[in-house]
Amino acid sequence: MNVLVAYERSQVITQQFRERGHQAYSCDLLPSYGNLPQYHIINDAHVVMKEGFWDLIIMHPPCTFTCLSGNGYYAGSNERRQAIAYIIETWTLACNCSPRVCLEQPKSVLSKYIGKPSQVIHPWQFGHPEKKETWLWLRRLPRIKPTNIVRERSLRLTNYPKSKERSAIRSQTFTGIAEAMSSQWGILNAIRGVAHDKNPFLQLSLFN
Repeated sequence: MNVLVAYERSQVITQQFRERGHQAYSCDLLPSYGNLPQYHIINDAHVVMKEGFWDLIIMHPPCTFTCLSGNGYYAGSNERRQAIAYIIETWTLACNCSPRVCLEQPKSVLSKYIGKPSQVIHPWQFGHPEKKETWLWLRRLPRIKPTNIVRERSLRLTNYPKSKERSAIRSQTFTGIAEAMSSQWGILNAIRGVAHDKNPFLQLSLFN
């Protein structure tokens, strides 16, 4: 499959799909800090969605202004209204550009605007001891099944000290979740039927 992981700099999900033989690319306005910079597209995710042929789009748009934990700061703010409008536009665009879409966010106000999430997951269901409620909106994708339940659980990420790296660390996808996505969704058949080497967008020189 041709897989786009939008708003991903860590390349955790991209790497898992690559290891299973898929043509996966991460995308962000900033360079990647993952292990596969040659498969990172530095561009506007909306442009990449529209100009590529994607069998699957997984996206993690910024959640600072839309997560419920920010209610005390952003409720009723212009920042929140703009963020909601942007993510609605992104979700709609992705659904028009790919037959299969996953939108990932923490607990969010988005449920009022694009419907209840299809699935709620935690890292402790996939081999990690952390508690971090994560919502998934899925289009033509099955719910991912837990792979390794961890009994001892912590709030390490919630209590992570303030630093320049805090946001990136807290937003990075856990490897166990990425493995579950790639192993369970990676067995689905390609729908677009467009060979990777015929994908005009990925022939452009937009990589690191």
